Amino acid sequence: MAKTRQPKLPSDSELDRATDPEYAAISTMAIVALILSAASVVSLLNELPLVVVPVLALGLGLVALRKIRQSGGVLTGAKLAIIAIVLGGGFTLVSGGTQVRGWWVARQETSTLEDKALGIIDAMVAGDYGKVWDETPPGWRKQFAPGVEGLRSGFAPEFEGAGKLVSRELKSLLQKPYRENAYIWRAEVYVAFEHRYLNFDVWFRPMPDGTFQFEGVGGSETLESEMRFTDLKHPKPIVGPYEERFTDEKHR
Repeated sequence: MAKTRQPKLPSDSELDRATDPEYAAISTMAIVALILSAASVVSLLNELPLVVVPVLALGLGLVALRKIRQSGGVLTGAKLAIIAIVLGGGFTLVSGGTQVRGWWVARQETSTLEDKALGIIDAMVAGDYGKVWDETPPGWRKQFAPGVEGLRSGFAPEFEGAGKLVSRELKSLLQKPYRENAYIWRAEVYVAFEHRYLNFDVWFRPMPDGTFQFEGVGGSETLESEMRFTDLKHPKPIVGPYEERFTDEKHR
C-alpha cells in the first residue's frame, strides 16, 4: 500500500505573510550593517585596525541584501542594506587606499635611508673620507677640524687591524623627535670584520623636498667583539651628533 505523502507545513513567517500581507520584518543584519557604515567614518583616522569597520559594514550589507531578496517578501530593508554597501565600500576604498599609500611611502623611505646609511659606511671602510666629508653638514664638521684628515683620523682607528670585511647590514631604523614638530632618523648599521664587530649610528634629517640630509655618524666596537678579541687593540668610540641625547637607547 503506497504511503500518503504529507504536505509540507508552512513556516511561521510564511503563515504570517499569508494571513497578513502587510507583515514583513526588517532585516536585523541590514540595520547592523547601516550602523557600522555610519561608524565607518572612524576609519579616516588613518589607524589600520579601524579599516575593519567599513569592511564589516560592506560584508554584512551584501549578506543582508542577499537574504532579503531570497526571503520572498518576508524580510525588508533592502534600501538600508544598499546604503550600507555604498558607504562601507566607499570608506573601505578611501581608508584602504590611505593605508596602502602610507605603507608604500614608508617602504620607499626605508629603502632610501638604508642605501644612504650603507653608502656612508662603505665609503669609510674603503677609506673614501672625502665623500663622507662632502655630505657632512657644517655643524658636525667642527668636531673634525681640520677637514677631511680630521675625519679620517677620527674613524680610521675603528678599522685598523679589523681584517677583511665580512658583512654589513641595517639592524634598525628609528624615527626620533628632537625639536618641536621635528624629527630625525637613526640608522643602526652592524659591520662585521674578521677581527672586530662594529655598530654605527648614521643620522639623517628629513628635508622639505622629501630628501634626507646626512647629519653625522657615530660608532663603536660591540661588547661581543671586545670579549672575543681580547688580544687586539680596541678603538675608542666616535660620538655621533645626537648620540648623547639618545644614549639610553643605544644598543651595545
